[in-house]
Amino acid sequence: MILTREKWKSWISQKWPNPALHLDESFLFIPELNSGKSCQLFVYNRCLNISEQGLKKEYYKWCRNNLKGEVYCFWSNPDDDKEWWGFTDPDDVVWWLLKWS
Repeated sequence: MILTREKWKSWISQKWPNPALHLDESFLFIPELNSGKSCQLFVYNRCLNISEQGLKKEYYKWCRNNLKGEVYCFWSNPDDDKEWWGFTDPDDVVWWLLKWS
């Protein structure tokens, strides 16, 4: 599933009906705070488990070398084997999915 920022906020507010959660200042958007860049698209994908598999360095090196923008993990649920990833550049989604989904 790929959602725009507004659709992702809507999904979050349906899952957890707290109106403060979908605000850009909420804790859900902490991954964006250091960069100052907002994610435009959000992808619901299987858990990558990059840390557990020892792929963290390889993963971030690949992202730096192949993506135009930034990608951040916004939410991970190992019980459902799903994660939400946000992308600052919408063009990066296809490349990322080809490599990591």
